[in-house]
Amino acid sequence: MNDKEEALLHCQLLRMARGEEEALEALYQTLAPWVFALIHRILKNPEVAKEVLQDTFLRVYQQAGRVRIYV
Repeated sequence: MNDKEEALLHCQLLRMARGEEEALEALYQTLAPWVFALIHRILKNPEVAKEVLQDTFLRVYQQAGRVRIYV
């Protein structure tokens, strides 16, 4: 991940922390393919991996207000 991509992720997380639901969609679009690939590689079951992916992003959204980013 380059500096520009990292800055974009930080921005999306901060927007989520402020309660902007659109930021969750942006974060999902950015990270879901990579996160899914990782989960699938570990679980070796695409259906379960999809469920875990959804649960993961739900939890990220629920905990977004607790995000602290230090630069």
